[in-house]
Amino acid sequence: MRFRASGLGRACVEDICRKGGYVAVLDMNEELATELVKEIGGGKTKFFVCNVLETESVAAAVTGTVEWAMETGKVVGGVIAAAGVSTPAKVSPPKPCSFMQSVLFARNTKQVLPFKLEACHFGSTRDQV
Repeated sequence: MRFRASGLGRACVEDICRKGGYVAVLDMNEELATELVKEIGGGKTKFFVCNVLETESVAAAVTGTVEWAMETGKVVGGVIAAAGVSTPAKVSPPKPCSFMQSVLFARNTKQVLPFKLEACHFGSTRDQV
């Protein structure tokens, strides 16, 4: 699975690991992700650098996730996209159209990429990949 190392993504990681799952943490923030992996411990998480706005970055992180799943003998069970593409900000007063277009493009296009790349691995074990 993939998550962000802060906010909602972090909460998902903590909950899934607490319930016995394993989580690949894909994020741009190495410091937060490394801290999260260390806090969870037990080999339940692994960090992969990932910028959802760059196809090559996502592809490399997905490849790393699938390889890690094979090493652990676990299956890729899903993807939760929790990546932010901007800093928190009020929408009033209105932001320029270009700002809103870039946020919507990233949300609607780039965050779908990890799902597309990992979907063929859902439920696969080491012997099936």
